[in-house]
Amino acid sequence: MMRVLIVCLVSGACAQIVLRTEVCSWRRTKSIRSKRATVVLRGITGVSSSRLGIGSFAIGWLVLARAIVGVYWLYFGVQKWFDYGWVRDTLTIAAQNNPIPVYSNLLRSFILPNWQSIAILQTIAETLIGLGLILGISSRLCGSVGVFMAANLTLAMGFSFPDFSLVFWYYALSLVLNLTALLSDTGRIFGLDRLILKRFRAGRILSLII
Repeated sequence: MMRVLIVCLVSGACAQIVLRTEVCSWRRTKSIRSKRATVVLRGITGVSSSRLGIGSFAIGWLVLARAIVGVYWLYFGVQKWFDYGWVRDTLTIAAQNNPIPVYSNLLRSFILPNWQSIAILQTIAETLIGLGLILGISSRLCGSVGVFMAANLTLAMGFSFPDFSLVFWYYALSLVLNLTALLSDTGRIFGLDRLILKRFRAGRILSLII
């Protein structure tokens, strides 16, 4: 548990340094921030922030939501760094109780026989997604993978445990937050993606990632 806390604290400190640097730059470019706020709100709602009467506060909230999602993934990734044996027990329960035929068969025929490799891949993915969303780097790619993983966890785990109301809504809300992080695209406003775009021209491939 101490190792998990240490890793999370170190990651949080690094994120805080990056965020403080971005705050200074953000305050110097207020007009640019307003224009990009309009772009973000249009991406989510199709309506500009000026028409909605929403500005910096909304952007700050979306950045915070992205960071929270990043901490969510990083926390569960770090939990598996030192011991992932419990993943097999969780998958076994899900395979036995999942009422969705497609997921039940998938869990029994593919996931469980290869649980160790899948647990390792999941750990790597959760860690990278977490760091990417906290720092705002490759935010579109991290958000897309996060939505995919959260959707599958919701369908595979959300219906498989006795306390349905708690477990299902836990995974469902994580899916909603991941969708918010993906659609808000705040890495371009407040994150390392913004610094990358200042240095490199945004082509088609780069635009898909960040």
